[in-house]
Amino acid sequence: MNAGSRPLAQLAASFLRVHLLAMERVFPAQSALMEGNDLSFSQFAAVIHIYTHGPMRIADIAEAARITDNAASRLVDRLVQAGYVSRVEDPQDRRQKRVELTPAGQALPDSLNKVAADAYRGVLTTLPTEVRERLAQTMAEVEAHLPAPARTQLQTRRTKA
Repeated sequence: MNAGSRPLAQLAASFLRVHLLAMERVFPAQSALMEGNDLSFSQFAAVIHIYTHGPMRIADIAEAARITDNAASRLVDRLVQAGYVSRVEDPQDRRQKRVELTPAGQALPDSLNKVAADAYRGVLTTLPTEVRERLAQTMAEVEAHLPAPARTQLQTRRTKA
């Protein structure tokens, strides 16, 4: 390991520790959310993927989930029947259908995000105020360099909240 990679490894380990502490709170809530809404992990993962990346074709869902187009089509059928997604005409190709979240589908990841934010808040509350303030400033700088899809989706949701 060269000198430049050591701080990165330490930083990654620190992020991992904070993440694991938060996930101890998030995973039980995610399981309860899935169970309470009668969703399989694959269905929930598809909802999260659409939430993060926006409306998409069934083939895109299949590729993201690493399943066949037929399996993705059945998965989407179940999500449509449950009221979590709808199929809409693709404005650029009317022969294609795009899958998008309904308000009920949007509520699932919104709910999980609230639990996750509360979990991270709980973990970070243990830090002294001055450390939290420095971390908040640093994270604002970090966010400016995050990949566009995640940053764009989160910023869009923040402005709506």
